[in-house]
Amino acid sequence: METICFPCFKPAPTNNCYNFSKLRGKNRSKAATCFCSVSDHNHDEVEQEHKRKQELLVKIAMLQTQKVRLTDFLDERSAYLTQFAQDADAEFDQIGEGAFHELDQASQRIMENLDRQMESFQESSQMNRRQIEEGHRELDEFEESIQKDRNEGLFFKNLGDRKQQNPHNKKSLRSEEERRKLIRLTKKAAGSSIRKTVYISLMTLLAATVTANSVTAFPQINWIKTVPLCLLFLALLGQYVYETRLSSSVTETTAELTHPENTEENAENK
Repeated sequence: METICFPCFKPAPTNNCYNFSKLRGKNRSKAATCFCSVSDHNHDEVEQEHKRKQELLVKIAMLQTQKVRLTDFLDERSAYLTQFAQDADAEFDQIGEGAFHELDQASQRIMENLDRQMESFQESSQMNRRQIEEGHRELDEFEESIQKDRNEGLFFKNLGDRKQQNPHNKKSLRSEEERRKLIRLTKKAAGSSIRKTVYISLMTLLAATVTANSVTAFPQINWIKTVPLCLLFLALLGQYVYETRLSSSVTETTAELTHPENTEENAENK
């Protein structure tokens, strides 16, 4: 009779086994079944295997927890960076809008100043025009008086006093020429003063525009627009210097015409 160990299904030893025999049939051999108990060594191995499985499960749970925490941290950082970028864009937009608003206000103030200056120019030009008209009127009156005196025969009243009258006639003609020249110089000075003021206003506007563009576009300055404006500013500056010299020469000539005595004294002193 063969003895079989259950549950390992191996030939069972005689010790620690319980044999059960069963007769299968008359012509069949007897078989013995053995139900053996688990040994202490196998029990320790099963416990160690169970502990290792528990440790692996704990490690897997820890890894899953760390993964969830890392995912939450990355999501939080991503949301923070996105919000930071949006806030930065909004702040840059606000700064740009403020700069453009200040530029518009500066341009508006400059245009208002130009309007006020143009009004003052118009008033001064009207005053100069009235003065010129008064000069023309006085000149016409003077010519009419000369014509009237000539018609009445005052210049030819005494033929013997020609030597005394000729210097008077020369003096009157000279004063008439000086008056006409003074009128021309007055017109020229008035036009030069208006042009100088216009040049100053244009230079101020160009300087403000170049400065505003440089400040708003710094450090990427658009030199294609800035260089022509600078050249135009230099051209206006040169024209302003020319007008200043011209007005100074006109002033000196006017002073010589209005005060010939001082000119003669200066010439004698020299």
